[in-house]
Amino acid sequence: MKRGTKIANSAAEALLKSAKKFLFVDPYFDVENAQYMETLNACVDEMTLPRKTTVYCEIHFNEFRLRPSMSQLSFLIKNNKIFENYSTNNISIKLFSWKKKVVSNQTTPHLHPRYLLTNIGGIQIDSGFKAVENNDLTTDMALVDLDFCQSKMEFYNENSNVFKLNSPIIEVHPDGSVTQHICK
Repeated sequence: MKRGTKIANSAAEALLKSAKKFLFVDPYFDVENAQYMETLNACVDEMTLPRKTTVYCEIHFNEFRLRPSMSQLSFLIKNNKIFENYSTNNISIKLFSWKKKVVSNQTTPHLHPRYLLTNIGGIQIDSGFKAVENNDLTTDMALVDLDFCQSKMEFYNENSNVFKLNSPIIEVHPDGSVTQHICK
């Protein structure tokens, strides 16, 4: 799949046009980075254009020392109107920041694989969702079945037993308004 403004892979296009819930999982996803937003914008276009109902999208990423806190990120999203152009797309977006849960005497997964998980199947994308300037760059992709998607989606729910959630969750509503949800 060439990454950039056009979603070139027919499997990705089929998922984006058919599914109702989407989880973008990429540890480095950054809504302040134009290259990530370029890919997300192309995906949102595919996800929302043929629909009359609200589409639900989640973006899951790793906590980084240099990344703003979720409260700061919420402020930046509101002030910089990062998702303002989505208000006509009938899409709800939630942003989640995770860190590895440390459990003594137990091996836990780390948030490294990149996925597009949906309610009908998914894709593992080797190098993630960051668009690149060189259109010749390709990445490995693998289709994943519904059972795999559902098991991975459990990793990224608010009550995850695998990862620790950094609160708050940021939600961008279909009307463009932004709220924060504090988690336990």
